[in-house]
Amino acid sequence: IDGGKPQTMQKADLPVIGSLLREGAFTWTAQTIVPSLTLPSHASMISGVEMKVHGISWNKYDSSKSTIKVPTVFSVARKAGLKTALFTGKEKFRHLNAEGTLDQFTFQEEPAEKLAEAAAIYWKKEKPALLLLHFADTDSVGHQIGWDTPEFLAALARVDRAIGQMQRAVVESGLAGSTLLIVTADHGG
Repeated sequence: IDGGKPQTMQKADLPVIGSLLREGAFTWTAQTIVPSLTLPSHASMISGVEMKVHGISWNKYDSSKSTIKVPTVFSVARKAGLKTALFTGKEKFRHLNAEGTLDQFTFQEEPAEKLAEAAAIYWKKEKPALLLLHFADTDSVGHQIGWDTPEFLAALARVDRAIGQMQRAVVESGLAGSTLLIVTADHGG
């Protein structure tokens, strides 16, 4: 959840996330990298290393810059013969699509539910071992309007429904018992 501000999320009515909190493990105090920029933060999450190691310090798509050069969870999975996918609402994630690491890369500037629909269709058909689904709605609203606004809460509600769509796809695929669903944010507004 891009820009998923924990303080606001804890006050919001998010039935899907609430259910996941009751059924799983969680923390509201996880830390991100400094500075907490989306692209470098995600590069750190998928590689497990700091920005100074993975080298992605910019935060927008730049065709003159390369993709991530260090091993990622995607490259490790692919090396093990597993199928991988990344669905995102931001073009800058192209920098995480290193050659040979993703079977599917989808960039759609669509609301969370549309992006989740595309990811769910892919999940049910291809059953990847690893799928990253990035929702930009909350971050866009947070930067444009504010992090503690009715519009931000509406964006959180859309993301909550989208997570529910993906969760249903996992169940419908018959893989719920062997699937780990991680919901995280890159920064908190």
